[in-house]
Amino acid sequence: MQMMICSFCFKCILRAVIICCIVNVGNSMILTEVMTESDVAAAHQFFLNSISKQSSIESLAWVANGLKTMNKKIPDDKAKLICESAKEAVKNTSEIQPIYWAAFAVHALENCQLPSFPSNYFDKYLFDKSNAKTVAYAVSSIGYLKVKYDMEKMRSVVSALVKRSTSPNDRSVLLNTAPFLSGDLKFLTDCANDLVSQVDESDERYLRFDGGIGTTASIVHAIYQLSVKTGNPVALKKEQILKFANYLISRRRVYHPRVTSLIFSVLHDMTNDKVANLPKNSVPLAILLEHNGSLDQVKSSIQFMVTDIFGHIVPTDRVIADKIVHISSKEVVMNSKPFSRMSAKGNAVYELKFVDEKRKAGFYECFVSVGATNSKYMPIVQEGIVIKVSREIYISGLNLAIHESERFPLDDKAESMKINGKKLMQLSADDHQKLAVIFVIKDKLTKESILVDQAYLQFEEQNTKTIITVPVANDNANVYKADIDFKQMAKDYEFTSGMYEISLIVGDDVIMNSVIVKLALLNLQLPAVVEHAGKSVLESTDYKMKPEIVHSFRPPEKRPPKFISDIFSVAAVIPFFLLLCIWFYLGANIWGIPFSPVVIVFHAGLGGIFWLYYQFWVHLNMFETLKYLGILGTITFLSGISVLRKRADRINSLNESCFAKVNGEVVSSIQRGICALIGLSRDDDANDIEYIVRKLLNLRIFTGDAEKRWDKSVNDLQLEILCVSQVSAFTLNALLKGNKLDFHLSMNPSEAAQFYCTFVDKLRQNYREDLVKGFLLFVDVMSSKSSSGEEFMVICYPGIVKNVDKALESLGGMKEIEKHKAGSLELNFHRKSNVFSRPALSRHREGAFLIIRARRLIQASPSSSEQATYSVQLEVVGTLSSIHDFNSSLFDFQYLPMRKNEDGQYSEIYSALVPSTKEQAERWFTAPIPDPGLFLIPFSFTRLCTVSETILSREVTSYDLETPGRTAESVRIGDCKNLKCFCLYTSAARKNRRTYTRMAAATDEFPAEPSPLAMKQVKRNTFDPAVHEALEKAFSERPMWLKYSLIVKLKLDERDVRRLLPKFAFHIISGPWGRNWCRYKYDPREDTNSWKFQTMHFPFFRFGGESALSDAFVKWHLKVSSVGIRSSKEWDKLLTTEPAFEYTEGCLPPLRSMWYQMCDIHLPAVKELLSHRLRENQTESHPTDGWLKSGTLDEIRELIKLDFKKTIDTLNAQASQSKADESD
Repeated sequence: MQMMICSFCFKCILRAVIICCIVNVGNSMILTEVMTESDVAAAHQFFLNSISKQSSIESLAWVANGLKTMNKKIPDDKAKLICESAKEAVKNTSEIQPIYWAAFAVHALENCQLPSFPSNYFDKYLFDKSNAKTVAYAVSSIGYLKVKYDMEKMRSVVSALVKRSTSPNDRSVLLNTAPFLSGDLKFLTDCANDLVSQVDESDERYLRFDGGIGTTASIVHAIYQLSVKTGNPVALKKEQILKFANYLISRRRVYHPRVTSLIFSVLHDMTNDKVANLPKNSVPLAILLEHNGSLDQVKSSIQFMVTDIFGHIVPTDRVIADKIVHISSKEVVMNSKPFSRMSAKGNAVYELKFVDEKRKAGFYECFVSVGATNSKYMPIVQEGIVIKVSREIYISGLNLAIHESERFPLDDKAESMKINGKKLMQLSADDHQKLAVIFVIKDKLTKESILVDQAYLQFEEQNTKTIITVPVANDNANVYKADIDFKQMAKDYEFTSGMYEISLIVGDDVIMNSVIVKLALLNLQLPAVVEHAGKSVLESTDYKMKPEIVHSFRPPEKRPPKFISDIFSVAAVIPFFLLLCIWFYLGANIWGIPFSPVVIVFHAGLGGIFWLYYQFWVHLNMFETLKYLGILGTITFLSGISVLRKRADRINSLNESCFAKVNGEVVSSIQRGICALIGLSRDDDANDIEYIVRKLLNLRIFTGDAEKRWDKSVNDLQLEILCVSQVSAFTLNALLKGNKLDFHLSMNPSEAAQFYCTFVDKLRQNYREDLVKGFLLFVDVMSSKSSSGEEFMVICYPGIVKNVDKALESLGGMKEIEKHKAGSLELNFHRKSNVFSRPALSRHREGAFLIIRARRLIQASPSSSEQATYSVQLEVVGTLSSIHDFNSSLFDFQYLPMRKNEDGQYSEIYSALVPSTKEQAERWFTAPIPDPGLFLIPFSFTRLCTVSETILSREVTSYDLETPGRTAESVRIGDCKNLKCFCLYTSAARKNRRTYTRMAAATDEFPAEPSPLAMKQVKRNTFDPAVHEALEKAFSERPMWLKYSLIVKLKLDERDVRRLLPKFAFHIISGPWGRNWCRYKYDPREDTNSWKFQTMHFPFFRFGGESALSDAFVKWHLKVSSVGIRSSKEWDKLLTTEPAFEYTEGCLPPLRSMWYQMCDIHLPAVKELLSHRLRENQTESHPTDGWLKSGTLDEIRELIKLDFKKTIDTLNAQASQSKADESD
């Protein structure tokens, strides 16, 4: 095994140099590197070499400005070349980029001018829909060319783009327009502060922006230029300036015209107080150590210079070493020592004597404080620099011996053996013996023993030059010992018998003289068993002559018959003809091949190769064929590359565009951008629209300017968006159920169309309207449009329509119909003239409907005696997925009631039936209505907008708590006595439906845990954890709740509450606690305090009394809801203030009919009544009255009724007083 020792001494020296150059930069406030004169010279030479005729105008512009920033004169021939290139760039161009780069380049030259441009020339670039670079280039060009332009327009366009742009690249180019703008530039200052807040930190030393060195330098330069323009301090902190400077200087050798120019511009801004409004203590300093911080007896002083970014000496008033600490032992060896100033080669060098005879070798950290005379520089306060102190060493007490004992035979106090490098000591050993070595390493100056990192014994075999190294360890007394067992070493290191040269190698980071000493020659004899079994190459090589190789050639085989050869030829040709057949079958567009010269050459080359194959088969030999094939193949290869390149360019151009076709016709198209296929679910809402719009605009999937993938979004590049929606959403929103698709989660087609339109409108509001293309793709069989584009809507109007305009007016007009076409339409003939009238609502029925136009064609007979023939022609005009039906609605005299008089004429009785004034309404309480045989309900007594299909039935005494569905049988209501009316029946039994709620009647056993179906429902649906926690907390505080009380109290959505309630509580459907949701394992029938949760129903709409026709009652009656509360947001629209689920004295309720718990009625009279109406000494609750005495609920209703009337009267009095005050 070859184990070669590398030149570790040089590694030690290199490592020491690197460590000594380290500055403690964890929280350092000094520069880690500076821009030296050699760096400036290299950049200067790079700029000069970059000026050539082949360079672009952009590169020349950056080079010219970079040389100007460096204060370097551009040679006349180079300047003339840049000027001519700039003038050539602006000729016959319609783009702003060449004009900008030309103006930017000429700005850095002295004697060069571009042609003048009129002010209106830049109008086509300065508008709100332009991208950031176009606007920035236009504004900068106007500034460089000194064109008079409307400053207010430029500022407004830049301001709008700054607010709209999100990428650092766009914002940086907009920030660089600050020198050419005037007025209020607060929007640019805000943009700079926002960009600084997004900066990334690297290695605790650097700050950079997303986009790399170019973007970082551009933004920092723009911040300094903005400070010059506004006169405000630079929007950067001291630490940020320092870390930006460290990052820029670390990239100083990235030679690129733009990057190098920007780096010098930023560093120039940071140091030159004439360029930027520099705040106090904002220019960073650097400490440059002499000798790389390595000290010894000769170089015994710490020496350094204090410089700025460009390595220029900075005058200082004090330089102090606050303390110097030995790094390994943490010992403070010096405190508060000032540095003395000395001059060396014209530079101010600071020196501190540090190394003396007592100074131990090792690494030290010196904490330095420096104060600059100029207040613009950052003071250096206790910055740590690492110093290395090196020493010379020598070997003492070196001895070695061969022994067989178990004890170590050598002593470190014995004198060192004498070593003669020319004639080494001869030693012999076998596998039963050991080699003992002992030595001490001492400091040559202090004579003290020290420890080193590396101490080895090297064994070099004299014949094979195999080298084996063995480490030597030290003990607690700094003595190095090694006791080498040759038998064990032979196993570990593959020792073999032979003559070995033994050497001692010592090295360390702080040692000036590394030691390599040859000690002795060792003749090592090992047994054959231990020796390495391998032989040398010479020994294992056999040089005897080998037998001669006689080649035998196989005799030619018998050729097959001609029949077999023909079959083989046909089989070889079949794939070619099969390929042609497949082309024709698949419809290969052979005629679509472009007939350019390159394509003709390519196909001719392919044909020539096939012909060459035939000739090879018939006439040519292999060598002739290869000669001709090389010529044809080269031509075909080169022409084929050109053809493929054109094909790839064509594919790329197709990839940069997207279009949608319907029946072969392109209905919408975009260029580069996103084609979004919109699939809609029935659970989607406005939050999903906000989320998708935000993601579509900000999704970074495009390549940026720096060829960085996944770097830009549609919003960054101002690209187009094509939205394609399938109204049924079937193919875009489906679940795989076995081998079939399941579409039950898709949104209804009629709702999906409206939802999709809302999505497109929202996308256009948040983006540019001209860049968003919307396209509806109807994949349903049903479509509400005809082939001619007409859109249909079917309304089953409850009557014969003779005047279409009046019929539409009764429905609110076309705008209202369009607005509510996906919901319910309102039918009302007198919505404005009568406040007592309420509209009738249509039923939106969904299904599959056809619109058919039927024509009866009459064919006249030739003679009058013959009967005319008829034929019916049917035409499907269109299809519908829904209709609006009014036939099942309850109208409350939506039509004018008529009565037939004795003379046979009809007269209306509307004024007698429908009150329009207070006096007419009062007749209902004083005089009978006409025709007492017929009782018709007046308007204000009707509570529902549509017919209720739910008929009251008998109360079920028991429920199956485990069955997820139940059926309510048809129940006859009864006979109406003394009235001409009909008995009502339920039209059909209620369909079985699945429920996840455990229900219990008042006399049933209450459940103790939720049903498995309820828990499965909760796990299947994803709920907001906040809703879950709110319900859990609510039932821990109160065991029983009404559902709408929970909605209002917790401000939750009704859908979330309905789905989650079965997990926490069961529903009591009858008895004293009916309508309550009760916590599991809680039985109110056993808790005497549960009287607080007994419920009571109060129909407020029945208790208006004499005030029922007053203004206050009518307004309350029309405004409040009779259906129920869907979400907590609806409470904001009601008359009362929170808590709305509680009854409060003097406040109107939010619903016409309310359920209350006893604890939610805050009426002093009711509280006093309840304190006396509790059952005393009762151990069981009553099935109907609970823990209250019989008749208590009736008394509470009377008290609430009195307070409700009192509140109505009070509001009426206030309204009357207000009217009286207004009349006065």
